[in-house]
Order: sequence, then C-alpha cells, then structure tokens
Amino acid sequence: MAPLEWAWAARFRRSMLQGLDGRVLEIGVGTGLNLPFYHSAGRVVGIDYVDHMLQRARIRVRRAPVSAVLGQADAQNLPFAADSFDAVVSTLVFCTVPDPARGMQEAKRVLKPGGRLMLVEHVRSSSPFFANIQEWVNPAWRRFSGGCNLNRETFRIVQEAGFAVERVTFGFWKHILVIDARAPSLP
Repeated sequence: MAPLEWAWAARFRRSMLQGLDGRVLEIGVGTGLNLPFYHSAGRVVGIDYVDHMLQRARIRVRRAPVSAVLGQADAQNLPFAADSFDAVVSTLVFCTVPDPARGMQEAKRVLKPGGRLMLVEHVRSSSPFFANIQEWVNPAWRRFSGGCNLNRETFRIVQEAGFAVERVTFGFWKHILVIDARAPSLP
C-alpha cells in the first residue's frame, strides 16, 4: 500500500480530516495512518476488528497531535451509546465490512444529530467496461486481500442510511470517493 499512500492516499487523508473537531470515531483505524492528520479534533477513538492492526496503530497513537485511544470492535455492532460522536471517519474500510448497510446504520446511530461522516472508499466503477472487470476479478480479489470488495456501491449505501451528502470528490479515475455527509438533524 505504500506506493498508493505516496501517490494519493495521504492527500485524501489530509483534506478529509482538516477541520474535524470534537469527539471523533474512526471506524477501521487500521495501522493508524490517519492519526497524524487529526489536528483540531478534541479526542479520537479508533476501532478496528483486527488486533494486529491495532498493535501497529498503538505506535502512531503516541505521536498523534491529539488525544487518541484505540479499541477492538466490529463496525456492524459499535459498543458506543447513540449520539456519542461529533464525527465518524472511515478510510478504505466499508469495502471489507460484511454487511456495509448495517455498519453505516451503526455509524449514523453513534453520530450526534448533524454530525459529520467522512469516508474514503474505492467503489464500483461507473464505466460498464470497468465495472464488468471488477465483477469478474472480485471473487479472487476478496480471497487475496482479506475480504476487500472492489465492487461496492458505497455512495448508495450512505444515501440509503439517511445521510445528507454534502460533497463527493472523485479520484483515481472515479474509482475512489471522498464522501462528506451529515447525519440527520433533529426536527
């Protein structure tokens, strides 16, 4: 992943996390690559399903510019009360969540009304040609990459969960999306 990180991912991370404040939940913190970019958050809670990823992230927590804690949890069953976070962040995670719609509902549940959802995800191509290639390659890719799906329609999943999408930025030939959305506000 290092070449992808140098080519574009660090730029997406920096722009996505700039200005996030309050209490932030990062779903799928992985090895902690986002941690250096949280400059204005009050506190970051990073969760991941995979323990060995968290072990690597603990090194980056010590150098994070904000207070951060890590824990093991499943995106589909978050161990937090409703309305607990001002923002939820996820980077290249919902491609591996077994039930991404359930995970997105959980993200919405733990967000305060009007809270921000920030995602970076690779998605199913809008080009029929590339989408067919993704469908063909996906079964082998999933086995090789630990459950990652090349063909998820994450934008649709975010909308169906009830988030108000404020901005979408495309990258890498429209195969990568940066989604900035808000949880529904109270009436």
